[in-house]
Amino acid sequence: MSLEVSRALTRHLTVLTICAGAVLIPGVAVAQVGNAASGQQVYLFETFGNEGFWTDAVRMPQGMKAARFTLLDALKLGLNVDADVLPLQVQAVLAAELRSDRTPRKAPFLNTPSFMDVLLDFNAIIGLVAKDSNGDGRVDIRSGDKVGVAALTAAVIAGQIAASVALDHFGAFGLDVKPVNWSRVAGAVLVIGGAILAQRS
Repeated sequence: MSLEVSRALTRHLTVLTICAGAVLIPGVAVAQVGNAASGQQVYLFETFGNEGFWTDAVRMPQGMKAARFTLLDALKLGLNVDADVLPLQVQAVLAAELRSDRTPRKAPFLNTPSFMDVLLDFNAIIGLVAKDSNGDGRVDIRSGDKVGVAALTAAVIAGQIAASVALDHFGAFGLDVKPVNWSRVAGAVLVIGGAILAQRS
């Protein structure tokens, strides 16, 4: 595949990815003029009400506790932390622990499952959004508040997966060609379907 064709395909797939993200969330109007700060807030924190699905049906917070899921586990999986929302003292401690050998003795916060609740309370795990669902005026997972998934983040990821299947099929960017087959299509459909179902729950 020539470089020109790869570039053209990339441009079209970028537009397709953005459109797929918009289509996955029903009822969201496309703004002609917007506010970048408001858009960032929506992208990072708007669940469109899916926290009931993720907390009550999927039981994500309970599963994380049962699996003794730690911040170190989250980082290994590729989740990102917004350190700016954390108190300065916590930022300093985490920075020191990340520079250490990351063993439980030298990095207790990184290896303590209950610290994940603290990070969720601060909405510091990008894509996982804690809401004050019990109406007590504060976010506290241990008091029954719920965790959802940022809807636009999920939609963008679903769009990227669809685009990656297409890019692999054509061998874009000089990569090996991986033809579309039923298992790859099924995997993409499951992820995209999951994003749609989560928004409708």
